[in-house]
Amino acid sequence: MASKKSVISLISYDASFLPSSIRSYYEYVDEIILGLDEDRISWSGNKFSFDENQLMLDLAAIDTEGKISIIEDNFHRSSNPVENDTHERNVLKEHCSNDWVFSFDADEILVNAKEFFVDYCPLIENHKDIELMFTWYLLYKRI
Repeated sequence: MASKKSVISLISYDASFLPSSIRSYYEYVDEIILGLDEDRISWSGNKFSFDENQLMLDLAAIDTEGKISIIEDNFHRSSNPVENDTHERNVLKEHCSNDWVFSFDADEILVNAKEFFVDYCPLIENHKDIELMFTWYLLYKRI
């Protein structure tokens, strides 16, 4: 039996990209935990905004199986952005109920999600306590 999978992702200044990202892997994962700073402040201490109503509508349209949860918390506690990044991802990970936890940024789309989750993951799912790191080749970036 395949292991259940969780994804964590972040909602911030690039929130408009998030629905496309989630659509790319939604059918292959069991839960998606999204983090949102309660004060709408970035890890670097900058205020950010996005069309919250539109994002919630988009997420509701995608989430036909009730997989998406949003965790709002203070994710800008430190003056060090790296500490804030680590803190937020760790908080989101604590909310995951599965052993497999993947982290995808809002502006990342899995172009081979089926092959990754259906073909590759089962090859290594019986190995415990391993971390995988991949090198991503960005062919283009939308600014």
